[in-house]
Amino acid sequence: MTLFEDIGGVEWLDWHLHPDVVLLCVTLLGAYFYAINVLRPRLSDAGRVKHSQVALYLCGVLAIFITTGTPIHDLSEQYLLSVHMVQHLLLTLVAPPLLIAGVPSWLWRAMLGVVTHLPFVVDYALREHWFHFVVHAALVAAALMMWWPVVGGIEGAARLTYPYQMAYLFVQSLLPAVIPGAADLGDQRC
Repeated sequence: MTLFEDIGGVEWLDWHLHPDVVLLCVTLLGAYFYAINVLRPRLSDAGRVKHSQVALYLCGVLAIFITTGTPIHDLSEQYLLSVHMVQHLLLTLVAPPLLIAGVPSWLWRAMLGVVTHLPFVVDYALREHWFHFVVHAALVAAALMMWWPVVGGIEGAARLTYPYQMAYLFVQSLLPAVIPGAADLGDQRC
């Protein structure tokens, strides 16, 4: 019998490796280091990568791992709602800004600018059904998030008023034109 069993059976301290989280974190790290070490020399407009950007990205991945791959995950799912809410806060307010700040602007342009329309992506999507499905699923997920504030889905839940809906949709129509210009401004910082 251990000390923790004497205090009330704290099974949540047992470390359960979560292979899906490890795979996610390894994929995020592998893709990042591949991009900054292998792809960067191939891109004509690629700038340098600051050490602070690498550190921020690593902290973002670490936040994801600590939140979902350690005993915090089991504690949040099986014992304490408060820890579960802290887990959600870390996954939405800590990890994403760190990951975003860690990606250089040239990499954002390469990923976001024409990803779904690059010839090799389109060719691969046409050849591989599973990949075509993933591309469509990503498009639908993004569209759901974009349309939710206008259409809503839960009766009685707060929704944008009509004037705000019109403004929101107007801004949505401008974003495809504004984002490439903003990416050009980002080059000046890196």
